Amino acid sequence: MPDVATTVQTRLTHHPALDACGALFGTVERRLHAALAAGRHWRGDLQTSFYQPFGITSAHLDSARKSLDQRLKAVEFGSRYQAGLLRDKAGAKRRQVEEKLKLVDKAGKLGAKLVTRRDKEAAAIAAAEDDLRSIKSTVAARAEKRVTKARQAHAVASPASARAGRR
Repeated sequence: MPDVATTVQTRLTHHPALDACGALFGTVERRLHAALAAGRHWRGDLQTSFYQPFGITSAHLDSARKSLDQRLKAVEFGSRYQAGLLRDKAGAKRRQVEEKLKLVDKAGKLGAKLVTRRDKEAAAIAAAEDDLRSIKSTVAARAEKRVTKARQAHAVASPASARAGRR
């Protein structure tokens, strides 16, 4: 991520002195930030090191320091806010994943039940088909016996009726 340089500039372009003042305060804020980031503390030696090189008063330097502090606090607050949002989003996604995993587990269990039920139904159908074949063969055997008995009875009765018909 590139370094961000903060500049101060006025929108009044017809006053070059104000643009120069804005450029000066932007430079003071950047140098002050660099000094504080390097580990220096806001004490008299740091303050006096800014007066002469930049030609500013203590009120100007305090204004620049307060502006820098507020800007840093705003960045810190924004970062914490974004971190909180990301934490919330991550938690929501984690909950969604957990719910979907539960649904997958439930679907797996239901699938296993369906497979078990399908297997039971297939076994019942196979047993019913075996019973049907058995019944068909029993019915066919009984019908064959009846036909055989009827033929035998007809064969026995036929010669007698044939003789009766000849008389």
